[in-house]
Amino acid sequence: MKNIGRPKSIDKIAVLDKCVENYWAVGLNKVSFNNIVKYSGVSKSTIYRLFEDEDGLQFNSINHYYKTYIKKWHVIIETQENIYMFINDFLTQIANGTLKPCLYNKSIMEKNGLGKKSIKLLNTIEKKFVNSWFIGIGKSSNMKVNDCKDLATFIASQVSLITTLKVNQVSEKELLAIISVIRKHVLTVSKNAKTLH
Repeated sequence: MKNIGRPKSIDKIAVLDKCVENYWAVGLNKVSFNNIVKYSGVSKSTIYRLFEDEDGLQFNSINHYYKTYIKKWHVIIETQENIYMFINDFLTQIANGTLKPCLYNKSIMEKNGLGKKSIKLLNTIEKKFVNSWFIGIGKSSNMKVNDCKDLATFIASQVSLITTLKVNQVSEKELLAIISVIRKHVLTVSKNAKTLH
């Protein structure tokens, strides 16, 4: 005779870990909702109960990934003593494969095909990274606030560019050439801002 009682509770974090793993390997827009449900190891009704719909599942997966793996980068960026050297090293590590494009980077590239909640979350995370670059630049220079904001926005967009090119298998040599131009631009803007103010 079967035991009757409360059903076993579902570990929401374990489900998200499985979804993040599959989304990271395949991409948010490249895995069907039915396949991600199957990969998660729980029923479709459980996914709906936990996350409401596909956008809710993607939103929660991105948010879980952000909090677990990449949120720490804000502190790393914001506490650099020489942000300009760090920018060069950071981009170079993406180019040579030391730092690998992640679920967040892939999600940014696929953003337009996602639901409203997921897009809003990605936009919020992007703004947080721009703010981290802004803080890092402010600590490493005596640039005015507006100059720091513009440069932070530029750097964040260049990180996305290099990551996108890396995902699309642009060669390391070509990426390093682009990074050299980015580095020169960042240093020129920084120098000009210091001499103008």
